[in-house]
Amino acid sequence: MKYKIIVINDFFSQIEDPDVSMNFTKLMAMKRDGYWSKHNESYLPLSQDDFVGIHVLLVDEVHGDIIMAFKTTTKSICQRYRIKFPMDEYLEIASDIDKKMVSNFTSKFHNSEITYSGGWTINPKFKGFGLSNEFKEIYTAIHYHVHHSYNLNCLIAIGVVNFKTDEFFDKIWGMTAFTGTAYSLPSCPYLKCKFIHLDLAKSAEKKLELAEKYHELWAARQEFIVKEKFAA
Repeated sequence: MKYKIIVINDFFSQIEDPDVSMNFTKLMAMKRDGYWSKHNESYLPLSQDDFVGIHVLLVDEVHGDIIMAFKTTTKSICQRYRIKFPMDEYLEIASDIDKKMVSNFTSKFHNSEITYSGGWTINPKFKGFGLSNEFKEIYTAIHYHVHHSYNLNCLIAIGVVNFKTDEFFDKIWGMTAFTGTAYSLPSCPYLKCKFIHLDLAKSAEKKLELAEKYHELWAARQEFIVKEKFAA
């Protein structure tokens, strides 16, 4: 399969661009199908930060289908649009210990954005073809590249215990839990999550190896970005 990377950075500021709107609409449809394949159809896999975050899409270059995607959302873009930073919303259910540890971690980064990374979704059409390990490799690689390219060194997220993503992020990425306490997600109470974090400079060796392996794929990306706001 021939792959292509598409990055949509702050859709809302580029909403008039027909190519941006087309890719964003395809992304939302894929997220709907991906989430509904695991959850019931009453779950809306869309939030305010979807309109302003950085979306990274892995695309089947031959047929144009989105294979998988994830997003990362900076605290500054949320402040600009006066919306809630995703991690702040999740922390409303956290213990005082987890809240304190998140605060201590983020306070160490003075020259880097704080970013929440999440929304990893695989298109159900591409499941069952024996490519899941390759998709995880590519996800690991381009996840590193997008954060490195935008100088997003302070990463916080949640790992879903039910799907063992917390274990995957820990083992392959070096993205560890703050305390290991699992909380029920307000939007999906049957899902248990842990608050996790990563200093990008301390990424696990495997993550760096995969970033190098897929460097050319990342370098050839198509990027929709408001250029005056971000470095190339």
